[in-house]
Amino acid sequence: MPVSEKEQLLTWQQEIAAGNQRSFDQLFRCLYGRLVHFAVQFVASSEIAEEIVSDVFSNLWLKRDTLPGIHNLPVYLFVAVKHRCFNHREQFSTLHVQLEQLDDGMLQDLHDPEKELEWKELFHRIDMAVATLPAQCKMIFKMVKEGGLKYREVAAILDISVKTVETQLYRATKKIKAALEEGERERHLHQ
Repeated sequence: MPVSEKEQLLTWQQEIAAGNQRSFDQLFRCLYGRLVHFAVQFVASSEIAEEIVSDVFSNLWLKRDTLPGIHNLPVYLFVAVKHRCFNHREQFSTLHVQLEQLDDGMLQDLHDPEKELEWKELFHRIDMAVATLPAQCKMIFKMVKEGGLKYREVAAILDISVKTVETQLYRATKKIKAALEEGERERHLHQ
């Protein structure tokens, strides 16, 4: 009787925890491509994605004694990769593309400090609203809205149904909208 992938992963997990390098290599070959493909969606560079996934696997080997406490190894690895990708994006988000100033007058007319401030306030309120979401709801929102993943991809990574992803995303959107409306009402009261 053939062994399912889930059973094989569990076996490798136990063997890696015991220090089996061969099982680690097999796990690496099994999940590396999927993890890199996943990471590329966050960092938009295959080289950086490969580096991030390699780092996650290196840390997994170094901390292999903690493997028995992990209930779903693939989800653990996908989440670790996702967090590394977000950290990478945060670290390098200060890079900005600047336009050549062919017509200074036109560019100055387009720059509206008041509108820019309004956008910054809006993004800040959205970030604050997202921060208040329950953990799973927040993760799903970020994976879909910020990471650009499809519902079925998120469902597979988190080992939940597509319907659960839809429901959590609906709840997140509803709470964020309510928080933004509340912030707008408060802003009008203070004016």
